[in-house]
Amino acid sequence: MTIASLSELITARSGVVLDDVSRDRLVTEAAALFLDKDQEDADLSDLAPFFTTNETYFFREKAHFALLSRLIRDRYSKTRGEIRILSAASSIGCEAYSIAVLFEDFNSKSLTKIAYKIDAFDINKEAIYQAKSGKFNVRTLRDDGKDYTPLLEVFIKERGNDFFVLNEYIRSRVNFYEQNIFDGIKGRYYDLVFFRNALIYFTTEAKARALDLISGSLKEDGVLIVGVGESALEESEELAKIRDKNVFYFEKNSAKKEKVEIIENIVIKSIKKSREKREVKIEKEPQKVNVNSHIDPYMIASLIRSGETNNDRDINSCIAKAIDYIHDNPENAGNLITKAQSFGVSKYTLFLRAELLLETNDQEGAVKCYKEALKRSDNFWIANFRLGQILNSKNYLENSLKVLLEKGAMGLEVFVGGFATENYISAIENRLKKCLKGANNEKH
Repeated sequence: MTIASLSELITARSGVVLDDVSRDRLVTEAAALFLDKDQEDADLSDLAPFFTTNETYFFREKAHFALLSRLIRDRYSKTRGEIRILSAASSIGCEAYSIAVLFEDFNSKSLTKIAYKIDAFDINKEAIYQAKSGKFNVRTLRDDGKDYTPLLEVFIKERGNDFFVLNEYIRSRVNFYEQNIFDGIKGRYYDLVFFRNALIYFTTEAKARALDLISGSLKEDGVLIVGVGESALEESEELAKIRDKNVFYFEKNSAKKEKVEIIENIVIKSIKKSREKREVKIEKEPQKVNVNSHIDPYMIASLIRSGETNNDRDINSCIAKAIDYIHDNPENAGNLITKAQSFGVSKYTLFLRAELLLETNDQEGAVKCYKEALKRSDNFWIANFRLGQILNSKNYLENSLKVLLEKGAMGLEVFVGGFATENYISAIENRLKKCLKGANNEKH
């Protein structure tokens, strides 16, 4: 394998366009390790140290942490359940720990305690190893973040001439793991994603793909923060650009998409006919379906039974609460579902099991459960909807859209966010457009 082919391999798998410095490192340091290998034998995790910079420090770009402080105070402190945060391309962990410090600082000063969980990944396994160790060079404390540095002092357990070590508590607040973003993002339903100073190294195509993956991992109204030098990015169909004082960020709001036409030949004629009859008008703002907030999640065990109930409203409301419970308490949700399934396995219990598996990063298991749920009911559009999202499958998306257009959401919208039926129709149509565009690109 030549240096040129090695460089092409890195760009193809990571999206990174190598600069002159990185190419020089490949020639001088990586050549002996990789040039005698075939492309299929080259492990990207071994190559990562040669093309990642790991240029980071605590509270970098302090305007973003001022924004985070406002979000914690004004939004997350008023949110029920656990706040989920992702630090993507986290490098050696300064960013992720900085986020944790701000949440801990708020909790130490407020009667209202925020439950939060931080995931952080990077393609460079050496960077992840250092992040987990909690040991940092003093150069990671700089003037840019000095206003917040005193907050970090509380969590330093050891100091040397040129290093310091964070204590076990703050290290336990972040889950670090090795991951290439283009292999897919493990977690879902994040309230906040930091993805800073990585896009500037990507090809145009890789930027679009990375942002699509990030958007797919965000909750509705979830926030994406990119680097100051990347804030010139334009809005996308799902990400609205918002200015807050002297900083920009993006917020996911699929319901603000413009009404789109179904692409010709992508949806079968019966769907088009149904659409004409319904004369759907896309709402510009999401409309939440009322759900009884007083239903105990464990009531689901007595309501689901074999999937039959005399009161669909009760079962739908109860499952909506159970899904909230799964996302907020995944470690305990397995008992809830097992208890429900003791009354009989149904499409509902299978869907709940799939949601839990997806929440705990078992995508393969989730796909199997969604498919089993579909075997029990072809009209179970939310299972088609989930499979279409995960597998980027035109067929599953079309099946979901067909049911929505012909029968409406049938109360099942409370399972996946609780927005108006028209919002799901719009979201599916947009995803179908991307499927068709991707298929056409592959042909050419």
